[in-house]
Amino acid sequence: MFRPPTDGYVEAPIGETVIEHLQPRPTVKAITAPGDLVIAGINTNDVIMVEPTSRLVDKAIVLLRKDGETVLAKLHQQKGKWYAESEYHKGILSENIEVVARVSAVIKDQLS
Repeated sequence: MFRPPTDGYVEAPIGETVIEHLQPRPTVKAITAPGDLVIAGINTNDVIMVEPTSRLVDKAIVLLRKDGETVLAKLHQQKGKWYAESEYHKGILSENIEVVARVSAVIKDQLS
């Protein structure tokens, strides 16, 4: 009797496979979104892939830190100035706001 060609094959959980696929470099990390950013389609509990950076890129979704609080925001450049738009605030980036990481992918939370 012949054994099936898949005998002994154990499939990896899909969650791990997706994370590995979306992590092209070891610096890219998967974290749970710290809040909503409706303009980017990100909700609390979605998994976001982030890469540490301090570089500003127009229209990038980033994690900003101000006074110890981390928020999601979308960056815009207009007339040589940088603006950030979060769920509750919109304005010019000031010196006391730090760009911590850039979001490279979003995995939607399908269970909530």
